[in-house]
Amino acid sequence: MILPTYDSKLRYDIDHWAKVHGIELNVIVEGQDIATKKLMAIEGLGILPTATHTVTRQVLSGELLEIGQLQGVHEELFLITANRKIENPIAAKLMSSFTV
Repeated sequence: MILPTYDSKLRYDIDHWAKVHGIELNVIVEGQDIATKKLMAIEGLGILPTATHTVTRQVLSGELLEIGQLQGVHEELFLITANRKIENPIAAKLMSSFTV
């Protein structure tokens, strides 16, 4: 397995999921950089648990294959902004069009 470090909540969720299901993970690497972890997975070094949106291009191109989803494991994303004197047009568009 190619896992995030313990700086990531996702790592704790994966460890908990494995413990609940009685699965011992063979961790070959821990890292924070998703680009490096994706390259390792593409080279066949291990399985990469990650949010779908981080590997969309690689899945569509066939470099990576989604083999399933871990029930009960999810990642929360937050979109935060502040009042600005000069508005950032990209941030404004994201905030006005954001839906769940």
